[in-house]
Amino acid sequence: MAQENMAVTKTASEMLFERFLSTNNIAFQPIATGLQKTPDYVVRVGGVELFFEVKEFAEDSNFVTEALHSRRVGQGFLTSAQ
Repeated sequence: MAQENMAVTKTASEMLFERFLSTNNIAFQPIATGLQKTPDYVVRVGGVELFFEVKEFAEDSNFVTEALHSRRVGQGFLTSAQ
């Protein structure tokens, strides 16, 4: 079995997650990556182990940033009787 590269680059989301946990004195440990899919972190709070998968969001040029609504605020639905 080949050794995997042990130097893992953390995403911006992972760095922010770790900073949040550290700032709030919450015990955590990154979970080693392997051949099978695993969560990214185990967090210990009040004697309970919680597992987290941290996702990175990238900018998408196709993502619509203006608000989309099914109706206008302040207007009710129209019926044929109106």
